[in-house]
Amino acid sequence: MSLPEVIEQYLRRHHIEAVEHEHRATYTAHQLADVEQIPEAQVAKVVFFFCDDQLMMGVLPANRHLNLHQVKHVCGADTVRLATEREIARHCDTVELGAVPPFGSIFGIPVILDSALEGAVELEIPAGRHTESIRVHMRDFMREESPRIMPLSRAPIRHRHPEERPRPMDYF
Repeated sequence: MSLPEVIEQYLRRHHIEAVEHEHRATYTAHQLADVEQIPEAQVAKVVFFFCDDQLMMGVLPANRHLNLHQVKHVCGADTVRLATEREIARHCDTVELGAVPPFGSIFGIPVILDSALEGAVELEIPAGRHTESIRVHMRDFMREESPRIMPLSRAPIRHRHPEERPRPMDYF
């Protein structure tokens, strides 16, 4: 297996040991957890959003959802919104959209780590292609990315009745 060159260079330059996994194509962090047969809490998903005019990279466990109201509060932003695919592609054109690893320093994007991942020892993360992921030690990720740690997420909403419909912002 050969990771995208930008990812291989990053791992070499920063002396990060990573266990590479090749698998069927996955398009969500939930699918990645399923195909790797590991708990969703050990799989990091990357969500891009703007705090005011600053593009940010949020890293949270696959089993949680981004809470934009919480992000607005903890970041002290006037406005918060999800980034569009086009906006993400402008910054992350060396990897496949939807498979961007949480290495914001590669792309010049600040990283915020959800406090729900603070105690993790290892993370399974996308590796730039939908058919590849890597497992990295959290200490290496923290050392190289120096993310801000903030509460960004909430547990998924469990609906009591089938007719209860989530609001659009409940899906992230």
